[in-house]
Amino acid sequence: MKKTGNGLPETCVDNLVRIRRGEVAYERVKGIDVSLIDQPTSEILEDASSDAERQIEIFEPRVVVDSIECTGEESAGGNFNYDISIHRKETSDVE
Repeated sequence: MKKTGNGLPETCVDNLVRIRRGEVAYERVKGIDVSLIDQPTSEILEDASSDAERQIEIFEPRVVVDSIECTGEESAGGNFNYDISIHRKETSDVE
């Protein structure tokens, strides 16, 4: 968690892809699938991208995912990073 700005949708998306599934009490389905961690990067990039997109759609309804690219190097020991492009959903203040 960051010192400030934790309520911003962009920060929440960043936090979601840093959480591992099962890590959050009472929200055991929140987070990235742990079976993807420490596997050969070339085998999990597509699965990791779709898993991250699914998590964002479920747990951060204030944004729309434009694109997600999962990147990593085999020499990095199965570690991977996300390049996520999102935009905020339009909200109406009409009552």
